Amino acid sequence: MDTYICCICGKEHEGYGNNPNGAVDSAKKLITWNPEDRCCDDCNKKYVLPGRMYRFYHVIKNEALVKRGQ
Repeated sequence: MDTYICCICGKEHEGYGNNPNGAVDSAKKLITWNPEDRCCDDCNKKYVLPGRMYRFYHVIKNEALVKRGQ
């Protein structure tokens, strides 16, 4: 089975990993990752998915409201 190093926690894991795009730092700024970076399931649940939800509700939703003139 393939192994990889999680780009967030730095630990070695088996499998293919997850796309880390969407993770935000403590200041809620989007973190830019290299295309080959992978994150583990735990970091995906703790950091990536909440970051994607935050970005959707606070950034993308506000951009849509501005475009509609609200």
